[in-house]
Amino acid sequence: MTVQRPRGPLPILGHGLVSAVLAWSSCVGLAHAAVPSWVATPLKVEPGPGIDSGWRVERASVTENFRQIEVEVTVESVAPAPIETATFYGELYDGSGRLCFTALFSLTTNTQRLKGPILPGQARTLYSSSVFLASATQPRLMRFYLTHQYPPPGSVLGREVAPRVWSPAALSPISLYPSGQWDRLCLGGTGVSSSAPLVDVALGLADVGPTGKLEHFQVLDALGTWPFAAWTEVFMSRVRFRPARLGGRPTAAKTLVLFRVVLREWNKGDAPYLPRSSAWVKSYTQSFPGGQVPVIDVIQLNRPPQTAPPGASNGSAPCFEDDFTPYWSQGISR
Repeated sequence: MTVQRPRGPLPILGHGLVSAVLAWSSCVGLAHAAVPSWVATPLKVEPGPGIDSGWRVERASVTENFRQIEVEVTVESVAPAPIETATFYGELYDGSGRLCFTALFSLTTNTQRLKGPILPGQARTLYSSSVFLASATQPRLMRFYLTHQYPPPGSVLGREVAPRVWSPAALSPISLYPSGQWDRLCLGGTGVSSSAPLVDVALGLADVGPTGKLEHFQVLDALGTWPFAAWTEVFMSRVRFRPARLGGRPTAAKTLVLFRVVLREWNKGDAPYLPRSSAWVKSYTQSFPGGQVPVIDVIQLNRPPQTAPPGASNGSAPCFEDDFTPYWSQGISR
């Protein structure tokens, strides 16, 4: 089901590499474009420990577009006294029972923008949003846990149930390398053209160590043999990751990395182009073994801000019409 999100423009995106730090800025050419359609999927919910004693889950869903995923859950307090603070953890599973994404929720992060204690019988719709991180398969089920709850003083409802929260590896906004030709991709002469708003140019699999170091990177597929596969490998050798965490401890993990070039602004009626809809992603995840599927780190390439005429100096390299600069995850907005 394709829907239009009611909350307006997408969050501000991270800019491409600028010397040692990935600066924050809006994404020129998309920040003011039409907001792409979202795909909404209802989720079946399995309440975990701590939920049934004071909460009732009314409904849950996941909504996605080409660069963002948002998980929503509506909870009602059935406790006999107000609950001042509470946090929750959701594990999302696909139709094959594989863990494909996670989300953290707080009473204060809700669509109604309500603050303060939640009263008995009151409901709030909580949400967790991630930009440039995506599920590689379609979520169908959410296992929902209470991680912390604090009633006002004098109540006896205080409890804490803490499962081993898992968070995926994500590209870091910090680079230890100076920028150079590797931080932009020129499509001139490659023959890449499409009437679609974007085109996928490469998919890779990254093995990220517990320190965030890229241990190994393999190009799984690419559009042709040049320049995408070679540029992708050079680019990945110069970035850093935030490591995955399990129960608060850094751990090694695999993550898919999907490179997408945005060719034009979004128009009304354009398909949502979900990362998991990529034929490469579908082919890889279809036979992926085990009970967990790697998430997708999306690297989006856009034409850089036109602060200078085409051909003039703009940063580390001349800014031409066919130059594209990478943007990626700023982490998870929780």
